[in-house]
Amino acid sequence: MKNLQFNYTMKTIFIEEIVDHSFSLKCIPKTFQGQEIQDLEVKITPDVKVSGDVDSFGNHLLYGRLREPHDLFVVRVTGKAVVQGNPLAEPDPVACMLFKYPTKYTMPGDSLKLLYENEKEVLQDFDNRETDSQGSASLKKAWYITELVHERMHYSPGVTGLSTTAEEAYTIRKGVCQDYAHIMLALLRMEHIPARYVVGMMEGEGASHAWVEVYDEGFWHGFDPTNHKRTDDSYVKISHGRDYQDCLVERGIFRGNGRQQKIVGVKVSEQ
Repeated sequence: MKNLQFNYTMKTIFIEEIVDHSFSLKCIPKTFQGQEIQDLEVKITPDVKVSGDVDSFGNHLLYGRLREPHDLFVVRVTGKAVVQGNPLAEPDPVACMLFKYPTKYTMPGDSLKLLYENEKEVLQDFDNRETDSQGSASLKKAWYITELVHERMHYSPGVTGLSTTAEEAYTIRKGVCQDYAHIMLALLRMEHIPARYVVGMMEGEGASHAWVEVYDEGFWHGFDPTNHKRTDDSYVKISHGRDYQDCLVERGIFRGNGRQQKIVGVKVSEQ
């Protein structure tokens, strides 16, 4: 168990003033089994009244509207997280079946299908082994795919974008954590293993992070293909969904020039 202090800052700089800015935010970590959020504080600049809700996946959601002109929008989320790591119990196994099917971002193309076919025999061999201290066949497959994605991909910021699919990223063998997670999801779903996309923070300083949770026998287990590890009590979870699109940190509409620069900074340290 770790007591983590976190500071999440998202700054959007507009090229000129905008008005009538309606927004929704999904950057608020929540308390659940294995993670207790304390002293949570959300500060938005310019100051604005916000309302809270949850989405269909249970993620925290804040939304509001800024009518006055502004060229800077800043969201800062701070607090403490008492984290015990995974696995996370799932009270409704039927709901997990939603995460067995491909999405726009995780639909395999020729490159990923070829990779899967080349590894299919190895993956299916796990079904013939008995469950041991390393877990069930599904968890062993998940770890094998974690290693596979980590070995095949090269971490390259700026090469892919927010709209890049798993197939596109794997074709060039380059990307960032979002791409690693999407590729892993594509392979797991070809094995008919329920798996979901996760956004959160890691101990250290940098940007937000993405990883994968795999469902097995009543629990969700975290795997981080970017860093080649199982998630532990150094991770603070913010949201989960079928893919990146379900975990968008910010959505919004406004009147004005749409050109903007977004800067995200994260700092997580053990108390």
